Amino acid sequence: MRMRDRDRRPNATVTTGLAAGTLVETQGGWRPVETLHPGEAVQTWDGGLRPVLQIRRAACAGGLILLSGGLLDTCSDLPLLPGQHLLIDREEAALAVGIPVALLPARALIGLPGIGFARAGAAVFTLIFEAEEVVYANSGALLHCPSCRMDPQQAPKSDFFTVMRPDQRPALLKAIGQGMAPVRNVRKVPLAA
Repeated sequence: MRMRDRDRRPNATVTTGLAAGTLVETQGGWRPVETLHPGEAVQTWDGGLRPVLQIRRAACAGGLILLSGGLLDTCSDLPLLPGQHLLIDREEAALAVGIPVALLPARALIGLPGIGFARAGAAVFTLIFEAEEVVYANSGALLHCPSCRMDPQQAPKSDFFTVMRPDQRPALLKAIGQGMAPVRNVRKVPLAA
């Protein structure tokens, strides 16, 4: 499926979505997000296989945050938009802030070992579901996707997941940062534009 011309123009205001090349778990195995189509089932964290209702495509001219392969159980480097929320499901998080799972924007990870910046510019794909979902990306990262009733560019407000407050982030980041050492010899995935 081709992007329409209006979707190819860079948009610096896009803050959430999955960068092209991000691997998503589907019923048929791991696939780059740009190869998915509406109606296909994607593996979700707590709901099993769920069909994607809509896929919004955009071009992002802004910079990306790069999660090094091996961090948060990823199989390869994972480029993230700064506002893309990750579900942190780690024992360290529960011990640090008393919350078993929480959503955290990628920009909050800046400063941790193995977190850097990727080149600017990427095609971005927002998977939209009937209800908000968390999908598996690059084998281990858990990325929040909006429901059809949510604005994908706003920070998630959720009945299902706790969104980490800024005052809770330092304790969480300290706890998870101590266990975040990049795994060597993982496959590096080039960004697809």
